[in-house]
Order: sequence, then C-alpha cells, then structure tokens
Amino acid sequence: MFKFTFHLRNLFIILGGFLYLSWPLGWLWYPSFFQAPTFYLSELTALSQPTSWVFRTADFLSGLLILLAVSLVLLKFPNRSQAGASLVKVLWAGMGLFGLATVLDSFFPMSCSPTAEAICNQKFLDFSRPITDTVHEFTSSFAQLGIITVLFTALVFLFSQRYAHAKSSRYAFPKVFLAIRIFTLFALSTSLLLAAAPFVSFLPMNIVQPLGVTTWALWIALCSRFFFPLLSIENTALPDNPALYGTVLND
Repeated sequence: MFKFTFHLRNLFIILGGFLYLSWPLGWLWYPSFFQAPTFYLSELTALSQPTSWVFRTADFLSGLLILLAVSLVLLKFPNRSQAGASLVKVLWAGMGLFGLATVLDSFFPMSCSPTAEAICNQKFLDFSRPITDTVHEFTSSFAQLGIITVLFTALVFLFSQRYAHAKSSRYAFPKVFLAIRIFTLFALSTSLLLAAAPFVSFLPMNIVQPLGVTTWALWIALCSRFFFPLLSIENTALPDNPALYGTVLND
C-alpha cells in the first residue's frame, strides 16, 4: 500500500506539472500574440478565443492532479516528528493553494483578449467588467502566491542543515541536488520578476510570463518529488541524523 501511494503521488505530480505547460500550443496557434509585450498567457483561455477550452481543460487537469498529489502527501504525512517537517508541510500547503487556484482559473477565465480585441477592457480591478475577469485576477494572484511559497520554502530547506537524504535513495546524487538548488533559485527569481512585471514597464510580459510558467511547470514535475516525506519509518534517522525528506520508499 505504501509503495502504491508513493508511485501514485509521483504520477500525479509529474502529470500535473507537465499539463500546466500548455502555452507552447498557443505559440503555435497564435504566434502574433507573443509579439505583443503586454500579452498575458491567460488570454489563451479567454472565452472569446475558439481554442479556449483546450487551455482551460489543461489547467483544470493540472490543478486537479496537483491537488490529488498534495492530498496523498498530507494524508500520509509521517506522525513521527522529523527535522524540517514544518517546512515541508508549508511547502505542500503552498502547492495545494497553487493547485486549487489553477482549478479555479479554469472556471473563471478572462472574457476577452486585449491583444486580439481592441475593445477588450482588462484594466486591473475594473468592476465594470464581467465578474469572471475580476475573479480570474484573484485566482491567478493566489496561484502565484502558492508557487512563490513553494519555491521560497524549498530554497530555505535546501540551503539549511535540515536537508539530508537517505543513502538508500535512488535519487541520492550530489550533482542532482546541486542542480535542484540552482534551478529552485532560478525559478524563484523568475517568479518574483513575473510578480513585478505588471507594475514595471520595462519587463516584457510576453517573455517574463512564459519563462516563469515554464519554470513552475518543470519544477513541479521534476523537483517537487524530492520533498515527499518517507511513507515508511523503516531505517529512520538516529537523533543526530537530520531529516529523511527527498527520498524514495525503500524497495
């Protein structure tokens, strides 16, 4: 049962991450959109776009799978206290917020695309627009808050002494963990740039947002599983050995 749960949460998080990476389809279908510096990826899901359902379906499935993975992690979280447990719980709570906000994003898309339609009004918090536009602004903001929480917590965890991995881990390669540290720092940096882009005119949204969303999707699919807590307390650490996160279940 433990192994089945481990592989299931692995499958959910990997699929959820890659499904979030649907924007390249928009680049193939609407290349002119990506030439506008103020273009938002959310415009691909706008109700006025004929292919809106493709991107909204991908977002819904991505968020749902991430929520399922988070549920498996938190429901099976070890009762035994381990160093760094609070950080890991915060990380997965942030991931849950991201997944939930992504699901809600799919139900509350933008009503129109300002890049494609000159008469489209997408002024921030303009309540004269359809309610779905205002709700979309909030759900997108919560998704950003969730992923920034995940990446910041992961970075604190990775650069602290609380992070350790069991020798039996199939992923226990020092170069891999160095790569995760570097990529996590890069992903957090792009996330902060993306958060600032709407308020800083010299940051082109058509470049910053695809870069940020891509790093989110890849981090979720490829790196988040290193923060799964052990499902078994076999071979657990002695008191002087820190956490056992970032490991897989022993075969």
